[in-house]
Amino acid sequence: QVYREAVIDGILYWNRVFEKEVLKIKDLPKNILPHEPGFNIVQWLDWDTAGFAYADISPDPLTGEIIQSHIYLTSVFGSNSRNSAKNFLLRVLANKKKKPKTGPELEIKGFKNNHFCHKKLKNAFTPAAMNLLKMSEDLNDKKFEKLFLRFSQDFLRQVVAHEVGHTLGLRHNFAASTLTNLSKENWNNIVTNYFFTGESPPNLLPASSVMDYTSGETASLLGAHIRLNKKALPYDKMAIDWGYLEKQITVNLPFCSDGLYLKRKFADCRP
Repeated sequence: QVYREAVIDGILYWNRVFEKEVLKIKDLPKNILPHEPGFNIVQWLDWDTAGFAYADISPDPLTGEIIQSHIYLTSVFGSNSRNSAKNFLLRVLANKKKKPKTGPELEIKGFKNNHFCHKKLKNAFTPAAMNLLKMSEDLNDKKFEKLFLRFSQDFLRQVVAHEVGHTLGLRHNFAASTLTNLSKENWNNIVTNYFFTGESPPNLLPASSVMDYTSGETASLLGAHIRLNKKALPYDKMAIDWGYLEKQITVNLPFCSDGLYLKRKFADCRP
């Protein structure tokens, strides 16, 4: 039940893309089996050791029209993303990185060896992130759990939107993460602020689509994009405008799916 709202938000995100109500949600009647004809079903499976979600469609063999769809959603996305949230908090609260273990070293006579990567992690944070770090010192464990849950719920919003995208006919787009205004300069500040407050900058574009495979923090930022009711991501909008609404496309957004990834055709085409 703690992920029910997140699942609903991930499904209804696509109404924002269509700019009208195309998808509606109802509880499955008790006498209906998961593969009953005429139903598009999201099925939750308690399976914390799974490594995937799965979307399947049944198309009309003559027209290609999608007649029915089914999404298997496993609980691993909730448990793993909560662990990712805990690991992120530990990194934020760490005073410094551990000194790397080293073996025998070659030395030049008259010179001393040093490890330039051995520095305080806090030095990488912006002033805004440091303020949030101080705020965290006043949080108790119960409030931490709320942060972990929100992070994992946002992660699940992105996963559900991704799988629903497949049932609408969209392929993976592993180039979607190349269209973003996240950078190494602003990443710490934005992600730390999001983690503690649940908010993200109004103009933030974590990626151009939910159809990429992104890192845990970026996926949760995409989920927050959905939760905060921001406008549809540009590639998702373009794909639906072209595929369903027969609109003329005037922009050319980066795209790279599984086949191009396997061929290693582009260096930045990768999950």
